Amino acid sequence: MEKQLNVWIAEDLKDALTERALQEKTTLRDVVEGILQQDIARARGEEIQQQALPVLRDLMQTEVRKGFAQLRNDLREDLEIEILEEMRNLTRTSESRLARLIVRVARDTGVLRRFLYALVARLVDLEFAQEAYEDAKAKTAHELSARSSAKKEATES
Repeated sequence: MEKQLNVWIAEDLKDALTERALQEKTTLRDVVEGILQQDIARARGEEIQQQALPVLRDLMQTEVRKGFAQLRNDLREDLEIEILEEMRNLTRTSESRLARLIVRVARDTGVLRRFLYALVARLVDLEFAQEAYEDAKAKTAHELSARSSAKKEATES
């Protein structure tokens, strides 16, 4: 269904529309309808855009927040993995070093004990060296047990 539109427009606009119709080899009516359709579509698009823009902004903000949250979680997990691996490596290294030091202390203690025993046996006599060794062994055992008892009591209280 068609309706007539009678409007007065500026002369230069009318001349421009007529010239455009001649260039496009179409009717003045088709040119005017095309311009009106484009303008109506643009106006409706702007209206839809204005209505949809807040919704789109909210959706984008939500998605960006989710992305950042996921990124933070991934980063936290990666850091935990790296830190835990580094801690494991440091622990292994420290345990190995500590074990080597303990073995060296035990070996050196054994060597020193034998040297002292031999020295005392040579300077005094073998029986005195044996008695001194047994006495030192008993006193050391007593001191060690007294220290471990004191530590247990301190941790319990």
